[in-house]
Amino acid sequence: MTDQPADLLAAAAQRLRDHIAADKVAIFSPAAMDAVARLIDGAARSVTAAETAAAQVWPDDPDARTAWIARQQPDAALAVARAVLGQDGGQK
Repeated sequence: MTDQPADLLAAAAQRLRDHIAADKVAIFSPAAMDAVARLIDGAARSVTAAETAAAQVWPDDPDARTAWIARQQPDAALAVARAVLGQDGGQK
């Protein structure tokens, strides 16, 4: 598992979809889990876009890139992704 935000978000979205496809018992309905997966996917795309933009704006300044990207992180989406992936100290 990677620590990169976009990868973390994409993995969580896929885990939700896998859960739906496996027809497992869940707290949320499949429609709700799919909606959360779509939100997390959108956050992953936003992080990837921020990384691409930062590389173009600050090609020679990795510190500026890193600082700007850190401010673009979707904290709530990352928290949900970590929970889905069992990285929040809870159960998987």
